[in-house]
Amino acid sequence: MQEAIQALLDDASLIPEFFDRYHSVDIAETLAGILIDDQVLFFTLVTPKRNASVFEYLELSHQITLTELLPTRIMSIILTHMSRDNAVDLLDALNKSTPNISEQLLLRLPKSLSGHFQELLTYPDNSAGSIMDSRMVIIPENLLIKDAIASVRLQADLLNKEYGFHIFITDHKKRLVGFTTLADILLANDSATIKSIRSDNPIAVPVTMRRNEVVMICQKYDLSIIPVINDTNVLIGIITSDDIMDVVVEEATEDLYKLSGTHDISESQLLSGSIWRAIRSRMPWLLLTIFGGIASASLIHTYADQFTYSEFSLALSLSFLPLLMGLGGNMGNQSATIFVRSLSTGFIKLGHAKRYISRECFIGCSMGALLAIILFGLTVLMSNSLLFSAVVSSALWLNISLASLIGASLPVMFERFSIDPAVASAPFISMSLDIISQLVYFSLTLLILGLL
Repeated sequence: MQEAIQALLDDASLIPEFFDRYHSVDIAETLAGILIDDQVLFFTLVTPKRNASVFEYLELSHQITLTELLPTRIMSIILTHMSRDNAVDLLDALNKSTPNISEQLLLRLPKSLSGHFQELLTYPDNSAGSIMDSRMVIIPENLLIKDAIASVRLQADLLNKEYGFHIFITDHKKRLVGFTTLADILLANDSATIKSIRSDNPIAVPVTMRRNEVVMICQKYDLSIIPVINDTNVLIGIITSDDIMDVVVEEATEDLYKLSGTHDISESQLLSGSIWRAIRSRMPWLLLTIFGGIASASLIHTYADQFTYSEFSLALSLSFLPLLMGLGGNMGNQSATIFVRSLSTGFIKLGHAKRYISRECFIGCSMGALLAIILFGLTVLMSNSLLFSAVVSSALWLNISLASLIGASLPVMFERFSIDPAVASAPFISMSLDIISQLVYFSLTLLILGLL
């Protein structure tokens, strides 16, 4: 396709044929790989509506770069043809990086559209308002079918052709009262009223609702499109399934990065952005791990100083420490992952969390007992010491039991204090359980040997 783009840059008459042949997604993907000057030339030659269809599929960081290079006149026209939610995302990002460009673009837009964008920019990043599109077809409930068809024709540019031709119905105060589809209207009798064919009690979400909660509602009711209302039930926008899919991908990516201790940076910034920014984002957990390692080293040193017993050697005792720490850490991470996911999907509610934590602890104790029995038999064969086998297997059971309790409890505790449970991440769980495993093992060993 690169050859076709180069040919288009040399001969603008090829533009219609080019867009008939290739999909906007594929064009955007290929365009991102050519010289930036050629990209600017492409968006200068192509008509605004076609520009917008390609521009929307570029990564946000790439959109920002092109916005800084393209003439304000061209970019302002592209913005008018973009979906409202994508345009607002771009303006929001520009406000944070280059606010002067954002201001220039808003000044060039029609006053009504500029004011609308500024209103959308006031919604929190994590809210339904931040991902909604305000372009939709609305008709009053008291229209006759023939009048409704005429009204839909006047709003043809607002009709979402990808999501079932949904038509939303409002009362005289613009409050949402129902919905129908274009097919229902076309199949109805001309003399019937919209009120007689509408579907009442539509499922809608408030504009301030968190994005992940919107996702759960769409999943629960199997919706491809959902209306957004304000606190007076006035219809102000819609959220479509492609926006929901974007949220799902973003949330999953964010949770994965949190589980690895990296969450305050986007994927594009992490992989292709500033190296210093990537280092700064990944460093905090590694620094914390250093302090955890120093604490572990201090525990081992203290244990070695106090170990003066002849029942088994210090070397044998310390050789099983990685096994205990590894199993405890893996068990804790398993429990944390299960609870982080269940809390994010809404399967576990805070009011019923104790029941699930108790169940996880029982599972942990049971698994710990089975593993302890296996380890006891293996250590007897290796060390020929029943005492050492009893100590290390008991420590294993305690470690896994505690790991399941901590791994299940931490996400719930964070959720209760309005902290993202994914922060109960692998580095945090692993470091904490490493220290706890050592404390349990060393304390149990010294206690049992001290009693003999």
